[in-house]
Amino acid sequence: MRGSFLTLLAILCNGLQGKKTEKPEISIYYESMCPASIGFIKGQIKSAYKTFGDQIKINFRPFGNADFKGTEGNWTFSCQHGDRECQGNMIHACMIDLDKTPATQVALIVCMMESGVPFSI
Repeated sequence: MRGSFLTLLAILCNGLQGKKTEKPEISIYYESMCPASIGFIKGQIKSAYKTFGDQIKINFRPFGNADFKGTEGNWTFSCQHGDRECQGNMIHACMIDLDKTPATQVALIVCMMESGVPFSI
């Protein structure tokens, strides 16, 4: 899977060279404690950003397989991997909101996912 993702990304980025277009965007909907999300970010996203960082735009969406109920100011969330995952998703979302620098976002999210406790800082 890793090779096919990087190949697709290379073709996408290569096809845009010399053209005045926006960077291709990759939106990643993930969960802070999901083993598949952690593996994907630690492997695929870290590697892709290292190779193509200045040629792509990554939009992190720390929500994944979650649900919410309520009204403005009174929301409750439930996450597939429990309350700690909801807390982690909120921490990731706050960090993304506070720092719009792509390189910083990638570095921090990869770091948190590699830390073994991706639900905290």
